[in-house]
Amino acid sequence: MARRPRKSPRQREREEEEQRKDREECRAKAGIPGPVDNWLSDKLAQGVRAGVDFPLAADEVQCEVFIERIPHPDPDWFFADYDTLVLRLTVTSPSRDFGEGALQSETHVVLGTYDDDPEMWMAPDWVQHPVGTVAVFRDTAAAVSDLIQRVAPPSDGMTVLANSLAAVRLDG
Repeated sequence: MARRPRKSPRQREREEEEQRKDREECRAKAGIPGPVDNWLSDKLAQGVRAGVDFPLAADEVQCEVFIERIPHPDPDWFFADYDTLVLRLTVTSPSRDFGEGALQSETHVVLGTYDDDPEMWMAPDWVQHPVGTVAVFRDTAAAVSDLIQRVAPPSDGMTVLANSLAAVRLDG
């Protein structure tokens, strides 16, 4: 049996760099990272807390993002598909005072699903975040409304949510 010649560290480094460039070009052509990945990476870069420590401003919402794993229904089958990953967002509006008390709304949105190999080049970046870990941060209602309008599946409920978030005003 013939042995293949060993590659020098420089050759391996060059091949790895070419593969990285190919991956980036392929992902860029497919629009990856997409709006959800960009929004989420910006927020996670700011740091994640266990909760929002101080009251929300009138034009802010609290966002809780987590990934849910839905196991394949038949994992023991030889050609089993991958588990489904679901990126969920919970949006909580600031408390509004009324004569009888205060009102605070909470809405749940699915920002994306993925049911293929998370290591594939075409996988969205968010699939690399730990499953079940909740990221909590604040954002402007307008930014969350814009994201939901761009990525959430069209439905009457999503339209109402996006419009209600867009209607949040600075004067409360």
